[in-house]
Amino acid sequence: MRGVIIRENTMGKKIGIIGAGVMGKGVAERFSKYGYDIVLIDNNSEVLNNAISEISRSIRMKAV
Repeated sequence: MRGVIIRENTMGKKIGIIGAGVMGKGVAERFSKYGYDIVLIDNNSEVLNNAISEISRSIRMKAV
């Protein structure tokens, strides 16, 4: 399995999400919005990389 930390913060709250598909990336983005450290894990590196890209793009678009 491969994993990545989406966002790090200093609040000490952390959540791990197994599966970077549609639901997993949605949960990851939502929790990151509320200040959680996110550990996103998927056994398919292509799915994981796509999820990271989509989450990053979504967060950037919402910040504008």
